Amino acid sequence: VGDDQKQHVELTRDLAERFNSRFGETFTVPVPMIQQETARIYDLQNPTAKMSKSAESDAGVLWLLDEPSVSAKKVMRAVTDSEGSVRYDRENKP
Repeated sequence: VGDDQKQHVELTRDLAERFNSRFGETFTVPVPMIQQETARIYDLQNPTAKMSKSAESDAGVLWLLDEPSVSAKKVMRAVTDSEGSVRYDRENKP
């Protein structure tokens, strides 16, 4: 899950634990699995901002109902840098 969805998993965990304590082991208690590198998906046009439905531009957001050709066009037009390497450095290379 994403960083902004952790609270929903925690609520589900609390409900499952409470139900299981009263009625026996019925539900699997979920554990949030958040990888720091992918905890937030960043806007394709503004890489310092989180991808959001309230983004300034629709060009920076991938929608589930976008046609594949539209999604491909958005990805191909995403803001990148001119460095010749691919590396994860959130501080110096957003």
